[in-house]
Amino acid sequence: MGVRYLISEPDEPTWWQKREPTVYAVVGLAAGAWLASCRHPGRPRTPRPRRASPPRRPAGDQPERKKVNEMLAKTRQANEKLAF
Repeated sequence: MGVRYLISEPDEPTWWQKREPTVYAVVGLAAGAWLASCRHPGRPRTPRPRRASPPRRPAGDQPERKKVNEMLAKTRQANEKLAF
């Protein structure tokens, strides 16, 4: 075996042997780009809110907040009576 290489140079690699890593790299990148660009037709492309939020009221027009403030005032008064 070793004598053959002393007498003549080894054969040049074939086209496939020279370019095999490059071919696999290009095919892999193309497959990755194709997979990354696939979208399901039934799914939206951007996330959407599930429901619209209710319109905001002005600060003075919040009946629920008034009730909460009244309850807090009553609780404070009761706590002051209990305090020694």
